[in-house]
Amino acid sequence: MSIKLIAVDLDGTLFTSDHVVAERTQAALLAAEAAGIMVVPATGRHHASLFGRLGALGYDRYAIANSGALGLRLATDEVLFEDLMEPAVMTDLLGRVIDALPGVAVAALRSGGREFVFGEGYLDLITARESSHLAMSGEVLAWRDLAAVPALKLLARHPELDVEAVREQFVAADNHRCTIVTTGAPFIEVQGPGITKATGLAQLCRVLGVEQGEVMAFGDGMNDLEMLAWAGVGVAMANASDEAKAAADRVTADNDHDGVALVVEELLTSSR
Repeated sequence: MSIKLIAVDLDGTLFTSDHVVAERTQAALLAAEAAGIMVVPATGRHHASLFGRLGALGYDRYAIANSGALGLRLATDEVLFEDLMEPAVMTDLLGRVIDALPGVAVAALRSGGREFVFGEGYLDLITARESSHLAMSGEVLAWRDLAAVPALKLLARHPELDVEAVREQFVAADNHRCTIVTTGAPFIEVQGPGITKATGLAQLCRVLGVEQGEVMAFGDGMNDLEMLAWAGVGVAMANASDEAKAAADRVTADNDHDGVALVVEELLTSSR
């Protein structure tokens, strides 16, 4: 089948180490759009941080955000689908982790990805880069109140432990109910069972009438594994994790050396 949709991760894939899109990569993806191939950002990020930037780049149709839990039409902010965590699951999980890991701080993303609520201490731990991406403000709640409303995802971090140690604690407490990942950010993300970029991309493809074999996906991180394996053609960056490279069909150059552009240019040349 010919490729009709290109799904591309952002950080470490589309964006360079300087957090910009290289001119060659931008030109290649716009050429793909002109050729009738949809370019769909697929990111772990909260989508409110994407509108202006992606619109300015010309990718203003569809996006997969929050690591697959949310699909939306960027131009209109229309939510096409969302997969929520239920209060009972969040309450049980957080109760176990908070007992085992004193000092852990949590936040929840609600309301179609438009509203953050924070547990005590979380706002004290955010970085300057996080603040620059999104105005990190919202109601501060006791953790039981935070968990009392369905949410797209939970975020968790610790003032002393690294993200992998926090992830391991959540995995141990979860008993295989939730999807728990790191994304390169200083916090872990917890979503409902089985929710990944692959499930989000599959839902969007059903909406758009695109077959699995007509999808090319680019990624570099642990939250890209399922998407790279699911797509008709999965492409890992040279800077990707070993697990991402193993999940992909091929490996391209890194995000600082036009890795996405090299494959898209090849695709466009072969389809002429």
